Order: sequence, then C-alpha cells, then structure tokens
Amino acid sequence: MLSPPDSTRQDELERLTRELNSALERVCEVEAEREAVLGSSLDCIIVMDEEGIVREWNPAAEHTFGWSREEAVGRRLGSLIVPEELRQRHEEGLARAASTGESRIMGQRLRLPALRKDGSTFTAEIAITKLERGGRTFFTGTLRDLTEIVEAEEQKAAAEMRYRSLIENIPLVTYMNQVEAPFTSIYMSPQVESLLGYTPEEWAAQPALARDGIHPDDRDRVRSLAREAREHSIPTRSEFRFIARDGRVVWVLDQTIPVRDDAGKTVCHQGFLLDITEQKQLEEQLRQSQKMEAVGQLAGGIAHDFNNMLTAITGYAELLAYSFDEGDPRADDVEHVRKAAAHAAVLTRQLLAFSRKQVLLPKRLDVNEVVRGLESMLARTLGGEVELTTSFAETLAPVETDPDQLVQVVLNMALNGRDAMPAGGRLTIATSDVQRECEPFVCVEVTDTGTGMDEAVRSRVFEPFFTTKDTGKGTGLGLATAYGFVSQSGGRIEIESAPDQGSTFRVLLPAAA
Repeated sequence: MLSPPDSTRQDELERLTRELNSALERVCEVEAEREAVLGSSLDCIIVMDEEGIVREWNPAAEHTFGWSREEAVGRRLGSLIVPEELRQRHEEGLARAASTGESRIMGQRLRLPALRKDGSTFTAEIAITKLERGGRTFFTGTLRDLTEIVEAEEQKAAAEMRYRSLIENIPLVTYMNQVEAPFTSIYMSPQVESLLGYTPEEWAAQPALARDGIHPDDRDRVRSLAREAREHSIPTRSEFRFIARDGRVVWVLDQTIPVRDDAGKTVCHQGFLLDITEQKQLEEQLRQSQKMEAVGQLAGGIAHDFNNMLTAITGYAELLAYSFDEGDPRADDVEHVRKAAAHAAVLTRQLLAFSRKQVLLPKRLDVNEVVRGLESMLARTLGGEVELTTSFAETLAPVETDPDQLVQVVLNMALNGRDAMPAGGRLTIATSDVQRECEPFVCVEVTDTGTGMDEAVRSRVFEPFFTTKDTGKGTGLGLATAYGFVSQSGGRIEIESAPDQGSTFRVLLPAAA
C-alpha cells in the first residue's frame, strides 16, 4: 500500500488541529457558561455523585453555608449541610435513590432544616433532580435560604393570632355580610353563640336566622335600614331586639360600615353587635324612677294640703262633740265625722311615705327579730289556705331604719302575696346579707306561688292607686307606701315575676356601719 504524499498528511494534520482547537474553544465556552450560571445564581446549586460526594459547589452555596468551594468539593454532603439527627435518613435516601431511582423528595420542593459551617441551622427549600452521565449517577440540588420568608410567615401568623384573639375576646360580635344578600354571613365571630345561642356555622348556613330572629315589632325598621345601606353604600346604626335561641329577648346595637375595593366598589359590609340589654333596662328604670318621682311630688303636695284640712275637720269635730249633752244622738254623727277624718289621716300618711316626706324615726334594728315578731300575726292574717314558711340568715348585719314602717312594708308584701293566691299556696319570707354594686344590704325577700305579673303590671306596681284587685278590695297604696319608705331609707325594691310563675319582692335596706 502506498503512503500518501507528505503534503496530504500535512493537510490532514492541520485539519485535525483546527477541529481540536475548535472543540477546546467550545469546551471553554461551555465551562465559562457553566461558571457564569453557577456564579450568578442566587440559589445554592450543589452537585454530588451517587456516593454523596460533593462535585460542584457554587458561590451562593459558599455564602449560605460558609464552606468555600475548595472545602466542600470532595467531601460528603451529609457532613456539610445535613443536621446530625437527619444524616442517617439522608444516607439511606441517597442510597435508595441511586440504586432504585425511588425517593420521596425527588422532583419536589420541600422545606427541610439545613446546617451551616458555624453550627447554626435554618430552614431551606430543597429541590433535587437525578442525572445519568457516562454511565454514572449524579444528583443536583437547588437550595434556597428561607430564613427571611419563615420569619415573615411567623410574624404574619403571630399578627393573625393576635388579631383573632382580639376579635374573639372583645365583648361584642363582629361580622361580615354579603352586599347583595345583607343577611348572608361571610364571617361571624364566636361570641354570637353566647349572645344569641347560634353558632357561627349555623349563622352562615341559615341566613333566615338573622332575618327572622329580629323581634317582629322591629323587623320592618331593620330591613329598611339594611336596604338603605345596600342601595346607598352608607354606614348604619340601629338598636333592635333579637329573639335568642332560648327565647330571651336581647337588645343589640348594630353598627355596619361598607367595605370598598381600590376602585371604590362595595364588596361587603362589616360591623358589630353589642349587647345593650342591661343599658335598656337601666334606661327603663330611670324613666320609671323619674315618673315615680313626679307622681311622688304630686302626691306629697296633695297629702300635705289635705292633712291641713283634716286637722281642721278633726279639731272642729272634737269641739262640736264637747258641745252636746250625753246621749244626744247628734254626737254619734260627729263621731262618724271624726272616724272618717282619722281614716283619711292614715291615707295621708301613706301618701307622705310614698312621696318620702314623712318624718322617719330610725333605730338600729335586727331585721330577723322584726320579721320573727310578725310570724304569729301573719299566720292568722294569711288564713289556712296559705302556708307560711320563713328562713332567717344565721348572722345578719343591722340596719338603721324606722321599725314601724319596716313592719308595715313586710305586712303589705305578705298581704299582696296572699291576694295573689286566691286558691291558696305558699308564702316564703327569707332574710339575708347581699351585695349590690359592692355595697352591703340586708334583704327581706317575700315570695309567693300566686298568679304572678306580666311586664305591664310590674312596671306600675309602685304607682299610687294602681291595683289589679276588684273595686273596694284595695287602695293601691300598699306597695306605693313601701316604695316611698324604702327609697327614703336609701334602699331599693327588686321584683321577679312572670304570669303563673309567682312573684318575689326583695326589700334591700343599707347595712348599718
């Protein structure tokens, strides 16, 4: 076989040299590109072989973990960045992935703890891929330091917890409602269950609860306000009654404001419900007190003038009686005038007591002794159809009050209880020490099992001349007199009553120092 001429061999050699140089240049370009990619990446890029030995370690990994590339390459990854308690699982997972290709973390982004050179740990987001090159297996891991993200998430979670704690512990109900369906709940705070008896879940699932639970007398007004708020996107404030699950009537203050997006469109309504039942009761008590004060002033003025006239009538009747001889039939007529004036004087004293203008003669008393002294008389007065029971506190603070008036109050309460039990029943009188607004009082409680009273009657029981008894069976001044005496003594009277449930009157007198 003939050898090619020297010129031909030289040409082939030059061609091969050019191709080799071109390949080397390409290799250098690829290497430069690889270095650029690795160097510019903000994420840690780590390459290891199937034995877990680090083969590549980019600048971001150097910055994040503290190991230089020279320190990291050639060492086992587990000893560099895996916390000690996770190293065994790391080695087992690596071996399983290399032999079978199975791994619970392959192809996923997971949050795992990672270890720095200085021994500190942090949360990292890790994604691992498997590569096959030249018959060998490599793993490429991309890691990102989530320290700032985790701190932000923790701060957000803490803020949400504080906000939720605030919302769920303030003494009112907060809510969010849809715009087009004003009674349909988006959110309802848990306090709604203790206030109205319905859970937030029931509230959201049953819009009719919010609509139909409103007291019938207030329903049209509340619906009109809701419609106005929806049509004009304005805040509303209203007070209305709501029928709770257990039948209680709860007064609530409802304040709603529209929530708008960046474009100014109303997206929902949020607001709160505040229980104002006690406030309404206090307002009613104030109105009642003002009314009673006005009636008392009128009654006192009338009684004072009437008493002056009775004094004159009684005096002239006695003078006239002395002018008749014994046995004169006209003397009987004068005696009737005098007795009528005496009865009228009793009525005057009752009116003066109600109006707090009667002069009291207070003494230091043991209320137990006063009530015990009435037992035998009450037993005879109440009759055989009414069972009288008493309960006395073993120790009772003394009071400073007029004993005669106290006796009259207990008698009035007992007789009213008897009249409320026409078919018989049980009357209970009990004494106790109680506290009201951190002030000590002595309580005389009179309870009957009679017909009871509705709200309309309860609101008027202390008005003079108001009575539910038949004509001729009561003046309507017994409880009015009791009210005047107790008020003048610095005390109060509490009532609990309902139709067919009996009544309880509590006379509270300030405990003496």
